[in-house]
Amino acid sequence: MEVNHGFQYVHSFEKHQNAGIKQVVYNKHTKKYVSLDQKGMRMWDMNREQKIVKFKKDNFIQALVYLETRQVYLAAALDMSIKVYNHNLEKVRLSSTQPDISIEERAITSMVYDYNTETLVTGSVTGCHIWNFRGSRYKRAGKTAQYALD
Repeated sequence: MEVNHGFQYVHSFEKHQNAGIKQVVYNKHTKKYVSLDQKGMRMWDMNREQKIVKFKKDNFIQALVYLETRQVYLAAALDMSIKVYNHNLEKVRLSSTQPDISIEERAITSMVYDYNTETLVTGSVTGCHIWNFRGSRYKRAGKTAQYALD
């Protein structure tokens, strides 16, 4: 009997028609994936597509990361902001006056989150930047939740 080692093919999701996937993240709480392409984001599991968020402009979101400790998705947008989405890919407003996290004119191209230190590291056209998170560490995002980066 021979046992294959390494990665084994399990399943594929091919709903991104004519749009190359830029990134895929996994949410272990909901057991769903979110994939990012130039047209939008798609939430899916092994059985079916759950939700689609379409962008008004192509390539509007450049990078996506899931924050397990806060159960939110952060999406770096071309309008020099970071969009916050809850575990169901619903947009979360930071406050009544500030809908998104402003990143002060840095076009972010990549993001990595270190849940041990609550640090978001972003790569942009001007270099790498480190952000600390403010707010309740384990509070689940709701439509009125408030988040900020320092």
